[in-house]
Amino acid sequence: MLSYQKFSIKDTDHFMPSEYPQLEASIQQVVDQLAAEPVIKIEMILSFVKDHCINSKQVSEYPGLASLISTGSLTLQVMETLFEACKKNPVFKTELEQYIRSRFTITDPQQGLRAIEKLPI
Repeated sequence: MLSYQKFSIKDTDHFMPSEYPQLEASIQQVVDQLAAEPVIKIEMILSFVKDHCINSKQVSEYPGLASLISTGSLTLQVMETLFEACKKNPVFKTELEQYIRSRFTITDPQQGLRAIEKLPI
């Protein structure tokens, strides 16, 4: 049975990673799931978790990653739920996005992003 989390984010809240340990665990699962992928386009992941859409050009350029995202194979639910909960708080949303981006690192600007090493949870 799947369990869904609900987050209550007020209009004045700021994103604090320490308040969302389940997010770090989720990000780490995605890192592990994508370990075999040659390239990780964080833009595709962010686009999906924020708006449930993926750019068609990126789908054709990165079909493997697009398939993992669109089929629900990646554990993106915590990220999706947080973005859904902060729709009325642009500051929180920006800080959340920056944090997720920070969990990935550029290895080659032409190739996209590669997941960073595992962090202790």
